[in-house]
Amino acid sequence: MPQPRDKSRQSATHEGECSLDLGDTAAARCGSETQPNSDWGPIAEPEAPRLLLACQDEAIRLALLPLFETLGAISIHEASDGSQLDNLLLHSGPFDLVISQAALPGSRGLEVLTKARERGDETPFVLIQSVHQNFVRITIGGGLNSIVSTRLVNVVALLDLVRQILFG
Repeated sequence: MPQPRDKSRQSATHEGECSLDLGDTAAARCGSETQPNSDWGPIAEPEAPRLLLACQDEAIRLALLPLFETLGAISIHEASDGSQLDNLLLHSGPFDLVISQAALPGSRGLEVLTKARERGDETPFVLIQSVHQNFVRITIGGGLNSIVSTRLVNVVALLDLVRQILFG
């Protein structure tokens, strides 16, 4: 048995008057020229991950920068000493990752990591202890006054670690 028509529902004729204006971000018009308010706008490009590289040793810096550039769109900021590193963390953050030489002029990398943790900054830190040909001895900083691990990795493994931290 057919259901009685709901009189509160718009007729098929009126529904046919509704049109979709594909040239307009306010999507629908129903029989009038007024557009509904819309929160839609252009889709913003995702912001590039921010890496802070603190190296005094020009050879390490020149070896790492081209590697990081292979990761694609990342924003690389640089510091050349511990004071500058700490200042950038305080005033130009947040950063997604900090890679720092352990031995920096001024405050050492580990001292800056400790200060950052005391301030509540949980930015992942990778400290470069030394470089041996294609291998890098790194220390990965954890929570307040803790070190997650120290290990010798090749540059490909370092790049994979950076990719994992920056892009999940």
